[in-house]
Amino acid sequence: MEKIIIISFWSGDPTISGEFSLVSHIGALVPRFIYSPIEDVSFNLFSKMAADKNEKSKISNEEELKLIDSPTHNDSIRS
Repeated sequence: MEKIIIISFWSGDPTISGEFSLVSHIGALVPRFIYSPIEDVSFNLFSKMAADKNEKSKISNEEELKLIDSPTHNDSIRS
């Protein structure tokens, strides 16, 4: 939105557009430095949680297959 206002009012002066870009990019560095560690920690945490969930799901699927293949389960189905 700000770029539209700058272009419409000061389209003949490229220094104003350049100053705005410089200030905008420098201002964006502060949140990047603040939120970068939070983003890294969150990424690692969610990746670990997803891996744990997949591992638990894999183990429960293997246990279900063992129960289905057990002789007592097969006998009760045939009866």
